[in-house]
Amino acid sequence: MIRFQTSTNRTGTHRIIKVELHDTVAEIAAWYAATYPGAHDPRHPATAAFTPRADWADRDPRAWQGTIHLARDAVDMVVVMHEATHAAAHLYSIDLYRDHARASAHLHAFNEPLAYMVGDIAGRIGRRLIDLGVELNVGNPEHHGTAEHPPH
Repeated sequence: MIRFQTSTNRTGTHRIIKVELHDTVAEIAAWYAATYPGAHDPRHPATAAFTPRADWADRDPRAWQGTIHLARDAVDMVVVMHEATHAAAHLYSIDLYRDHARASAHLHAFNEPLAYMVGDIAGRIGRRLIDLGVELNVGNPEHHGTAEHPPH
């Protein structure tokens, strides 16, 4: 397994998301079943997951807030975007809107429709751009502005 981390300051608070790259879908499915017994349909094994830290709190001052688990033999940019959406929703939840109860019903780490939509839309745009001959890269955060000064 390979482990690394990434971070963002977009909410105004430094946040770290760890990433664990498992070797196979079978390995991540076994990890998921052991970590969350009975939580997943064994006919559809987990190929990726985002897990918030178990002891998080609203406006949690600790930088590390969760881990994205990916399976090397099933990962692509759509899967990465899907899990990144779960992570981002979690960070957005604990840092920015917790005083707005109506939003908390939808913007949280476990909103599957939101994560699938982001993956679908971004993946399809990316595929079309590549088909059109655009040299698509994964981006450079230095060109994307900051929370205080977003790009135009």
